[in-house]
Amino acid sequence: MLRQQLQQFSNAILRHEFNASTFIGTPDLNRRLGVYQNNYQLIRLRSMEQVFPILMNILGKNYFRQICHHYIAQYPAENNLNQEGQGLASFLKELQKSNTSDLEGFPYIADLSRLEWLLHQAYYAETATAPSENTVTREEPDATDDIRFQLRNDIAVLSTDWPIFTLWQQSQRQAIPSCVSGLDEKNYLCIFRYGFRPFVTRIKKPLFQLIQAIHNGDTLNTISHCEYCATLKYIPLLLKRGWITSWQLERPI
Repeated sequence: MLRQQLQQFSNAILRHEFNASTFIGTPDLNRRLGVYQNNYQLIRLRSMEQVFPILMNILGKNYFRQICHHYIAQYPAENNLNQEGQGLASFLKELQKSNTSDLEGFPYIADLSRLEWLLHQAYYAETATAPSENTVTREEPDATDDIRFQLRNDIAVLSTDWPIFTLWQQSQRQAIPSCVSGLDEKNYLCIFRYGFRPFVTRIKKPLFQLIQAIHNGDTLNTISHCEYCATLKYIPLLLKRGWITSWQLERPI
């Protein structure tokens, strides 16, 4: 009974869903729940400010908070506050499509918010032990094509038509960009953690394609027969850096 009541109370705070009969005998129920709800919305807002500092710096704190309030109103609260804001990039894209916001001068913010989210995820990613560089060569030759690699949890990639890497660099110097123009060619970025800090770096397209293929669960055989099979030359590099942590065979040997 107590567990059910606690769950209903949690739903009332996080999702504004509650059964009034559960709280019979509680005076001024709506006001009391409102206090908890408002406090939790503020906690969510503060969490997003910590996740997206560059975005807040560019848009200004007041406008950024307005966007976050709209986001919070539409997206249910996460059980883990470290996951707060994971849908912001998609939310910003929809806002830009609607032509009802003041984001016309910021066509790059969806990509920027995606970058900041991946940096945030890299910071909190679980640590995994990397295998030795030559372990994969000890598999049976006819079985290696069926291998699926597993990347370290903090590794992610992002492609963009905007100079968000430069914006990230400027943010390290506390600089605010005055004008942002599109790139002449697409940039490919890799997000990773070094020590206890998340970083981002530009990478070449073949390496981006390989990391993305591994993220998608493609086997070594699939990667070797696709248009970007030349990316296989980067596998020793990923092993040396410890970015590949394990692999498994698609079929039993």
